[in-house]
Amino acid sequence: LLLAICSGTSVAQQQPFPTYADNPQWSIWWGFWGVGNGTWAVQYSGDTAMCGHMYSIVANGGAIWEGPGYFRNDGQRTLFRTSTNCSDPERVIYDYSAVIGDTLDIGMSQFDTPNGTVQFLVDTIEIVNIVGIERRRFKMYYRDAVFGPTDPFYRYMYWLEGIGSTTHPFFPLACLQDGCE
Repeated sequence: LLLAICSGTSVAQQQPFPTYADNPQWSIWWGFWGVGNGTWAVQYSGDTAMCGHMYSIVANGGAIWEGPGYFRNDGQRTLFRTSTNCSDPERVIYDYSAVIGDTLDIGMSQFDTPNGTVQFLVDTIEIVNIVGIERRRFKMYYRDAVFGPTDPFYRYMYWLEGIGSTTHPFFPLACLQDGCE
């Protein structure tokens, strides 16, 4: 019985997005610089063990990344991969262990950027109350993904600890360019 309780608890702790249990599908409306707009359906479709870890499987029909995405927690970081091939890269999506002044190379850019990442800078961290729960809110500046390291940190987003970005929850490059709402 103890083993069943512990293994059920460890799978639950692996959930990178706690709202999966309450609402396993999201619709994300996007509009991109007058090119068009539409809705992406993002669907949680279970958990799987691979590469020595438990991952949550998220499907989206190729709108944000091709095929299913695999998300997992590693301490205070959320990691992402697009393949079941363990030698393919695993990218950082969120890292709540960061402190003010840290720079983080965050993955999940859908276009060609250096190393498939976009660089973020932790500007401020404050405690906010979200539905009665105190959470850390990180103000993250990031460089324009198209121009790379020569571009200044002038765009920003907020991350809520344990929840993710308040503006672009999966933030592909189109969203980082302020194309998504």
